Amino acid sequence: MTSMAYRIASIGDGHWFSRLYPSLQKKQGIELYKISGLSRYEKKKEFLSSLGIDESRYYSVTPNAPLPDDFFEGADVVYVSDPNEFHAAHIIDALSHGKKVAVEKAIATNAEDYQHVIEYIKSNNLEGKFYLHLHYAYKILTLNLSLLLEKYTTKYGKVISSRSVFFENENEEDSRRAAWLFGLGNGGIFLDWIHPFEIYLKGALADKISLDSCTSYAVNQGYHESLPTGLHEVVSMGGRFFSEGFKADVYIAKGVKSALAHKFVDFIFNNGYTLRLDYVNSDVEFTSMYKGVWTLYDDKMMVLESGNPVGKNTAEIFADKLYDLCQGNRMDFSLEDANFIFSPYWAYLEKFSDSPIVKDNKEITHFLEYPLATYLEPMHAKA
Repeated sequence: MTSMAYRIASIGDGHWFSRLYPSLQKKQGIELYKISGLSRYEKKKEFLSSLGIDESRYYSVTPNAPLPDDFFEGADVVYVSDPNEFHAAHIIDALSHGKKVAVEKAIATNAEDYQHVIEYIKSNNLEGKFYLHLHYAYKILTLNLSLLLEKYTTKYGKVISSRSVFFENENEEDSRRAAWLFGLGNGGIFLDWIHPFEIYLKGALADKISLDSCTSYAVNQGYHESLPTGLHEVVSMGGRFFSEGFKADVYIAKGVKSALAHKFVDFIFNNGYTLRLDYVNSDVEFTSMYKGVWTLYDDKMMVLESGNPVGKNTAEIFADKLYDLCQGNRMDFSLEDANFIFSPYWAYLEKFSDSPIVKDNKEITHFLEYPLATYLEPMHAKA
């Protein structure tokens, strides 16, 4: 252990931890100190040893049970990255031990637990000790978006509408854990629909949002027959770059064929031009310099301009944020930002959760193909 480094105690050592850890290794001034997990130490000894964690700094815990007091001793920040359904309890547990807390992706998976955490933080004046990290808020395309919108709204008028498409490949890991992954206890597919909201908030500088409608689809019934694996929602938003009455169509699906697997956001300007952000999968982002591309199209979908900004991946940025949190620096993701991101989901649970899931093959095909109609016919730059 380095005596001058800030110490991280990690709750969880799974998917998101494995993405963050290489960046923690490279980040000076911060280091992994303790880990808690569900398995016994002996079962994970080789893996934990590779992280520099011996048995005295590993805590085998029961799901949803409070962590032992000595887990928190000596730690500067607690990183919450275990299953989403346990986040609310762990956040309050860590804060009540006087620790700063960074949580990945979700504060809670239901409105009651979410509100309990928010009220706990506010009533105890702990805003400066809490940070929520959302990946798409800090992707390089998102971080460059406001400058692009500033430039193009000046030329072409305000953004009158938007379309977001986040379709993910079918994969063996999602299939294996589908019953848990798509269950509402974990947040289900609804914790994927926050990605475009992160982009609208942090990139497009939206400041108001409301859910108008939401339709659920059984896109991949091999994953699950009775839980949604696709969503189409319409949201109304306000913001400096948006026209009055601005609405966005958001399409989310998991388990699609590779030909349909795309992640992009379109912003349509008053004159009919379109700014498109094409995002790459995390595997590409984390293993190459390529972080996606933005393209400006005219009203006939001919390419006018494009660019592919470079910079840190989201794990490297998260490592920087953890250091900033330990330093006591002001964080750039507030509780009000979190409310923007999650309020459509709470509205869904209140208004639309009892709506039937669409299982008709023709309707599902239309849901998948309609938003990709222009995307799958790429146009070339004008001569």
